Amino acid sequence: MSREALLVFWQRSQVWLAEALSLLGGLLFFWRARYFAHAQLSIVDEGSYLYKGLLFVTGQYRPFQDYGPWTNHMPLSFIIPGAVQLWFGPGLRTARYFSIVLAMLALLGVWIVARRLGGRWWALAAVWAVALNPTYARAYSSGVAQGLVFFLLVWVLVLVLGEGRPLWQLILGTALAAILMMTRINLAPVVALVTIYVFWRHGPRAGWFSMFTGVTLVLGLHALYWPDILKIWAGQLANIEVLKRLTPFLSPWRVSFHGSRSLNLQISGQGRLVSVFIGLRAHFVSLVGVLFAGILWNRRQEWQDRGKYKDILLLWSIFISLFVLHAWASLSNNYCVYCFDSYLSFFSPLGFFIAILTFTNSAYPEKLRSGLYLFTTLLVFLLFAGVAIGAAEDLRAFILHVQAYRIQKAPSWPDPIILLRNVSASLGLSEPVFIKTLAAFLGIASAVGFVFLVTQIHKYLQKQRKDHLSFTSILFPGILILGFVLTPTKLLGGAGSFETCGQDVITSYEEVGEHLMNSVPPGVKIFWNGGFSVVPLLYIPDRVVYPPQLNGSYSLVKEGDPQELLKFGRWSRQIAADWLQDADYLLAEHATFGYFFSGIEENGLYTFQSATPSVAGCGPGGEILIYRSQHLSE
Repeated sequence: MSREALLVFWQRSQVWLAEALSLLGGLLFFWRARYFAHAQLSIVDEGSYLYKGLLFVTGQYRPFQDYGPWTNHMPLSFIIPGAVQLWFGPGLRTARYFSIVLAMLALLGVWIVARRLGGRWWALAAVWAVALNPTYARAYSSGVAQGLVFFLLVWVLVLVLGEGRPLWQLILGTALAAILMMTRINLAPVVALVTIYVFWRHGPRAGWFSMFTGVTLVLGLHALYWPDILKIWAGQLANIEVLKRLTPFLSPWRVSFHGSRSLNLQISGQGRLVSVFIGLRAHFVSLVGVLFAGILWNRRQEWQDRGKYKDILLLWSIFISLFVLHAWASLSNNYCVYCFDSYLSFFSPLGFFIAILTFTNSAYPEKLRSGLYLFTTLLVFLLFAGVAIGAAEDLRAFILHVQAYRIQKAPSWPDPIILLRNVSASLGLSEPVFIKTLAAFLGIASAVGFVFLVTQIHKYLQKQRKDHLSFTSILFPGILILGFVLTPTKLLGGAGSFETCGQDVITSYEEVGEHLMNSVPPGVKIFWNGGFSVVPLLYIPDRVVYPPQLNGSYSLVKEGDPQELLKFGRWSRQIAADWLQDADYLLAEHATFGYFFSGIEENGLYTFQSATPSVAGCGPGGEILIYRSQHLSE
């Protein structure tokens, strides 16, 4: 075959090749998501979303009602998973499989948007950027809100972003943005930004339709739960003292015991910085792509396609507003400082779209010819050091693994734990600080090697008369390619793992649920302390649970008026003591049994009945102990 024929064949085959490789990336993502659906442990939020949702859709409670469950998020974050369980049966299998379906549809949306912005090969890159990152597969295969929000956000962009969108798509896209706001309050900026964009990009007629749709849906859904939905707005505004003082009219819906949670962790500034680095590690390609897009930013007059300039402003405004809101929610409070990397999963893939538009519309690489050598080199050192610090816990785990190997197979090796303690003590550092320092040193050493490699490549290309390529114009794609390569490895993809030791979590919970169904009769009142997540309760839905317990220690308050606590879905130890007298059954996780119940059998309140199979985990003590109240025998 001649060279010309090969060229023609290659040009014709690019279409199906790019799309076939994109499909392969989708299959990889599906395989990983299914693995994590069965492998990762359930957390408080997942159990809360699923069980409260079931209570709401079956009419046992209403969102935000007094003396009901603590509705700590917008109503649709509970109603949607509750409705899915009502249709397909309650349980973790239904919830997680539904999340996988949404994640696959969201990945299709990623491909559509990226192809619209940059073409088939950029769409391929975006799909694989999601598929290779286990952080995304883990987040979007659980029954928490990340997968639902990711799906809604991506399809908002599918429907409204770009030239020539039909009016029905703009209306539907704005409707999804309104639904997004009513799912998570921190996503509220999206519906406003999308409406402004539709006015600007698609004209006044489309803009007015968009505004009408968004306002109608938001106000209509608020009206369904009015006025008790003001509880969530009052709670959010109470976190900012100035806004709290400006909204005294919200006092009836605002808790007076704010800040007196039993679980109120005090995290140091160093710990908050580590949380930032963990987020960088988990979302490296997206965040670095956004960072470089900012460096390559073009002024409006430099964009040949003004429409795409409007597109990227929408993406930037959404990304920055959501980044700030979620950073504030995690890093500036004590509620969940180390949730930062998880919160980024709500919107992180938007960074790929920003990078695609920037790299396909900037003056790259000519724009990087001067003035950026030192800055970008220092930036690489910071990024490498930050990722390494974010991986410090995995470095410690590796040291423990070496210690276990030494004990089993190489007893003559020096003890790495003793060595670690001796070196850290000689430097006057605590062991955790020394490990982070060691990790930072290894990261900087890796940066030195990477910069040296880029320098050698640059010199080689100069010799080949490719002098239009600057050092920085090689460095940028180099670090992104390195991020792609390392994303599926433990170095970047290992952050935020909640995996078990090879057990099937879904099957485990179903076995526990079956035991509970056979041991706890319908209609009885249950005092719940059965573990980190209330997922086992999904399998016995016709029993009565004290609703403030559904958030565990997150809704446990040190002190306060019992009636006010119960009104706002909170509880205290005093209230727990009353519940123990009132309940018919006590369900307590074996590992945390002593938390409330020392002497529970000796005082004659309860009699031990049986223990469930162990909930999936990496150690003993995962059984749920079932105790029967003595008053049932009287």
